[in-house]
Amino acid sequence: MMVAAENKGVLNILDFGGALGSTYQQNKIFLDRLTKVNWGIVEQNCFTEIGRREFSTESLRFFSSIEECYGAFRPDMILLSSVIHYLEEPYKLLDQIIAAKPEYILIDRTPFISGKDRITIQKVPPSIYRATYPCWFLNREKFMAYMLNSYSLVLEFDALDRANIPSEFKGFLFALKK
Repeated sequence: MMVAAENKGVLNILDFGGALGSTYQQNKIFLDRLTKVNWGIVEQNCFTEIGRREFSTESLRFFSSIEECYGAFRPDMILLSSVIHYLEEPYKLLDQIIAAKPEYILIDRTPFISGKDRITIQKVPPSIYRATYPCWFLNREKFMAYMLNSYSLVLEFDALDRANIPSEFKGFLFALKK
């Protein structure tokens, strides 16, 4: 809402790893009050295909890459919610995002530790479905130093997620340094 207020009621957001638009749908009651919303989700091809076919609207669109989204509109903010730690190379994605110079980067639901970056295996409870995923726990100080090279910290907040290793799930709003 802060970004939309700065842009006279217009919000252009790239939601990286946004599945089929759950965050968009959760916030639709607020988004509908804005002048204009461009919410682009960048996802794996299977999600992108289903999203385009079943969920696309004038405001909500699905893309296969960051570049494809930037071809349709320029995001003011990039949202990374519970996604960085599932990537094979989290800092490689952050390099790509920082190079695109969005005004804001919002990171949410991301686990951090005080020691060295650590790769683990996340086991999904069988009551949900049977699966395992590689999952990073990033060193908080290294991550912050990395982000603060190009962005200023606007807001830091606790996320509600938890893990069975000593860690904290955090969220951050960063603004591009000018």
